[in-house]
Amino acid sequence: MLSRNNPAGIRKRIRNLVGIVLLALSASIRFASAADRPVVAYTERTWQMQDGLPEQIVQAFAQTNDRYLWIGTTGGLLRFDGARFTLYNRENTPAFSDNNIFCLMVSQDNTLWIGTEGGGLIQYRDGAFRSFSSKDGLTNSFVRSVYQDSAGRVWIGTDNGLFQFRGERVERVDGSEMVPLLAVHAIYEDRGGGLWVGGSQLLRLKGNSFVEYHLEGEASQNRVKSLLETTDGSIWVGTVSGLYRKTFSHGTTSRFEKVRAISGTVRFLRQTSEDALWIGTIGHGLYIYRDGRFSKITAPERLPSNTVLSLFEDVEQNIWVGTQAGMLRLSNTPVHTVALPDASDSDAETVYEDRGGDVWVAAADLFRYRDGKATQYPF
Repeated sequence: MLSRNNPAGIRKRIRNLVGIVLLALSASIRFASAADRPVVAYTERTWQMQDGLPEQIVQAFAQTNDRYLWIGTTGGLLRFDGARFTLYNRENTPAFSDNNIFCLMVSQDNTLWIGTEGGGLIQYRDGAFRSFSSKDGLTNSFVRSVYQDSAGRVWIGTDNGLFQFRGERVERVDGSEMVPLLAVHAIYEDRGGGLWVGGSQLLRLKGNSFVEYHLEGEASQNRVKSLLETTDGSIWVGTVSGLYRKTFSHGTTSRFEKVRAISGTVRFLRQTSEDALWIGTIGHGLYIYRDGRFSKITAPERLPSNTVLSLFEDVEQNIWVGTQAGMLRLSNTPVHTVALPDASDSDAETVYEDRGGDVWVAAADLFRYRDGKATQYPF
């Protein structure tokens, strides 16, 4: 509350409030939330080739215990300390036979696993890179997913086969009585210990058996690209044609239902510490689902490209978004924006709080801010 007995304090608070109101016109991102939850606001920073990326296409992120951010691009693997990039590729690192990095994962022992498009699987441990190829049991060099389950087992999904890392070798799991032949693009373990595997088919593996799930529509439109279980127990499946959701209620399960609000190929699904589900699509931008509502971020206003390939939340809760035209960092900010009904009216002269707690903004028009919303006040 403003103190009316301290004119200097009033002037200082007015200057601060003017700054906050004017932030409504700045390049920040916010999305709707329930009344009992704070609005999430982010400031933005974009990196493209002119900023140090070897190529524009950013496909994967991971972070090791030393807090380095690792970035997978079509031009090689980057290590980023927040200011400088270090590039690893086939020109300077013998383990790389292809520069196209498709997926990244850090396992429990702080090993960085690197899946490439055409160059097989690479492991980075104790400062050294090691590659795995057909001589090590990996019979397909297009690695689409690397995942570690709760038992510590590392799974590898490729364009032709599901593999598991055992000892110092890679062993194929599909093509047996336990698992049919698969092309694998996504792997995820649910809270019940079942391993979901998606690609040419959608399976849930547990023990020595599996259950296959069928999605509505033609099989060619239901190739799975992403999988996730959210904190409410829902299973989300992203496909080349959209998004599906399976909910659980009172011990029973429902079938997968298509989410009509989402269109296009769903490349990734991530739930962040804010309990927001982020949905990256090919050509349709980035969707955010929270408290039962969807919002959307698109290019060119907020994204470098509407083809969104990856998303990662680091230990400082920054959100990193990889796109076809560079990468974006969204940093959570304690400053929340106030949107004025007329966004072109930014010439705020006076900001004042009355005894009832309403904040008044005098610009070309007069606005009253009440209950989280600014409205124009008619005389």
